[in-house]
Amino acid sequence: MDSIFDILKSEHVWVKQQFQEIIGKRDMALFSQTLGPLTMHMSGEEALFYPKLQANPGTKVLALKLFEAHNAGKDLVGKMKSTQADDMWLAQVELLSDMLAGHIADEETNVFPAAKKFISEKEAMDIGREYQNRNKPQQPMTDTM
Repeated sequence: MDSIFDILKSEHVWVKQQFQEIIGKRDMALFSQTLGPLTMHMSGEEALFYPKLQANPGTKVLALKLFEAHNAGKDLVGKMKSTQADDMWLAQVELLSDMLAGHIADEETNVFPAAKKFISEKEAMDIGREYQNRNKPQQPMTDTM
């Protein structure tokens, strides 16, 4: 069993690899396939990890920023109307990829170290277990890696 930090880092690697391949191949089908696991990842963070951060005075603003980053990504995906991998679609995918890369870097560089100051290893393992159980009915990213 992995901690929530290990699980999220593993999924972050998968997301970055997927977007490199999507952009490199202009692969709309792969983009569509990636959105499901990406959405599941974000909803798991929002339900189980971010509330812990929001409840802590030292990380409350970080948590709110993370929620807003997710909302910005969802808004961009909602605006993506292209039915073909044209230049506009590619520009939007590249922007989303850049947004995700910045968000991931922020989580791993700033958020995780701050969270580890008040989330014990046992609690991180418990959150990880809950996260994996929550995402089992669908298909978590780690099963598709």
